[in-house]
Amino acid sequence: MDADDAKNLQCFLREKKKAEAKNKLKEVAEFCNCIGEIYSKYGQYEDAIQEHTQELHLSEALGDKIGEAVACRKIGECHCFLGQYELALSLQKRHLVLARECENSLEEQRAWATIGKTYFCQSDSRNLVNSAHASKKAEKAYTKALEVCEKVKSSVKLEEYMAMKGRLYLNIGLVYDTRGEIKLCADVMKRAVAIAEKFKLLDEQYMCHSSLASMYYKCGQPTQAMRSVDLALKMAEKLRNKVAEKEMYIQKTQIFVSLGDYLAAKHCLKKAYKIKVMSETGDRKLMKLFQCVNKMQDAAVDLEMNTNAKRIAELKEVVADNLAELGNFSEAVEYYLATLDSKDLLTSEKRADIYVSLAQTYADLRNYDEAIFYYRQELEERKNNQEQSCRTLLNIAELEELRGSKYSVLCKIYMSAFEAARKAKHVKLQIQTLKSLIALQKVLKQNEHLKETEKKLESIARKHGISNEHASSSGDDDDEDDKDNSSDDDNDGVARRKGKPSSNTNDGNLSLSDLTLSEDESEGDNPDLATIHNRQKKSKIARRNEKGETPLHRACIDGNLKKAKALIAQGHPVNPRDFCGWLPLHEACNHGHIEVVKCLLEAGAWINDRGGERCGGVTPLIDAANCGNLAIIRLLVTRGASLHAKDDDVR
Repeated sequence: MDADDAKNLQCFLREKKKAEAKNKLKEVAEFCNCIGEIYSKYGQYEDAIQEHTQELHLSEALGDKIGEAVACRKIGECHCFLGQYELALSLQKRHLVLARECENSLEEQRAWATIGKTYFCQSDSRNLVNSAHASKKAEKAYTKALEVCEKVKSSVKLEEYMAMKGRLYLNIGLVYDTRGEIKLCADVMKRAVAIAEKFKLLDEQYMCHSSLASMYYKCGQPTQAMRSVDLALKMAEKLRNKVAEKEMYIQKTQIFVSLGDYLAAKHCLKKAYKIKVMSETGDRKLMKLFQCVNKMQDAAVDLEMNTNAKRIAELKEVVADNLAELGNFSEAVEYYLATLDSKDLLTSEKRADIYVSLAQTYADLRNYDEAIFYYRQELEERKNNQEQSCRTLLNIAELEELRGSKYSVLCKIYMSAFEAARKAKHVKLQIQTLKSLIALQKVLKQNEHLKETEKKLESIARKHGISNEHASSSGDDDDEDDKDNSSDDDNDGVARRKGKPSSNTNDGNLSLSDLTLSEDESEGDNPDLATIHNRQKKSKIARRNEKGETPLHRACIDGNLKKAKALIAQGHPVNPRDFCGWLPLHEACNHGHIEVVKCLLEAGAWINDRGGERCGGVTPLIDAANCGNLAIIRLLVTRGASLHAKDDDVR
């Protein structure tokens, strides 16, 4: 979390506690709103929901309809981020009703905009029919928000009005982008950019340029994408939005990879790693990305030197696998297809593996026709393997469902899959197939066929001595082979087969300290990764969390005297700083834990420390005074704290 946000969060939590003690409910609700917004900013949506729900209940108790409406909007937004779209929409529609009851056009406009956003997120569904339906609803809601926007023009500042309008143009552009209507998308987004630049709206400029970068990248225009991502990064830096900066460096990594500049891609990963904030891309994911880039770089070098056609095909598959891992799906397809140039030199099993990879990657691109074609190619290669044929047919059935095929087509595929499982004498696969067919028949209300399928499932369960309850869960806890086919976090639909023999040129056991920079891009103010790596290797006693807090910091915050004493006895540093620059002594004084303060002072804590750059020159004594901790003030004074010390605000 950004240092300023971390400090603000602690401040809001303290002030909220004081307001609760004084029963000032209106103030408590306001602090809940502020705290919830910070949690949301860093993806802590469950915590944010808890705060905004408290805000909602307090607003209801106070009869504050606008406060109630705002809380509904905030909770709805959190549920949207968690993928709970129906729940989000119910809250956002309640927000709309309350806004209309209060005749508040500003909140009505926000309600339509958030409803549009939820439908837009829903349109990201892999199901083409559902996606198209949600996309139309998103466009309709955003258009309605634009209409209402005109009603508030006279009641808000011109800058605020233009910011609303610019964001709505951007959102409509994003809707066109998901539909592949690139010209419309670019036109609308450029209108949004023009507004943002004219009125110097930094947030809106960041959102516009990052969205344009994504659009250009998907269209295979890396030069324009790089220009846009650099502009977005510039805005993120001006806004001091570390999360946005980190995500832009990840986006730059993908663009550099598509250009084949692996050194520049590594440099971007290093820059992202340096930014210590909670975001969707944690250090583990960065390590994974770095390993992918490193493997591609090694394979690219080998490709230049190799003349053996079979080895070239293997190396191209390595590049393709890692491009897919990075999310560069279009480039991955090109490399997979290139491996098939030498398909006559490959074994049938290897060809089948490549067909599977192509099918999965086309599915990621939502090109279900091509995905199904390559699964059919795999079936041809593995026609003598009935168990694998069943699994592939289940994948085909899922894709046919996603593209909205008729029930008769789907039923035929499921029955073919069942027949393959029966020939393979694989009971669990038979049950899994019938369960999938039953689920489909329930959704499509094929009641007669449903009864027949349920009878067949019961018959198989009875024949093999499986209880109905166990049969209903059998498809979910299959053997190890099934686990190989289970979907992971990066592929929320068609199962990716893992464990196929790897032709990678290295084992991927790398650390971020191995990352190298091109000489012209290295910066003097950047500590090299060897330094970072050495810092990571420090004793586990002083291991830091995402805020840079050591176990001693946390013990001081919690008032855990026993833990603090034990850590110091084990050799834990007494004066480490968190990422904001605070010492454990600051935290103990701030939170009012006098016994912990005594323990730290006896161990040599710096009593007159003014904190790091972002701490405003606050000494432990000033911190204690700001929080009204009189006993600690007296203790610090008796131990030699300076009475003349002033913070940067000369207090």
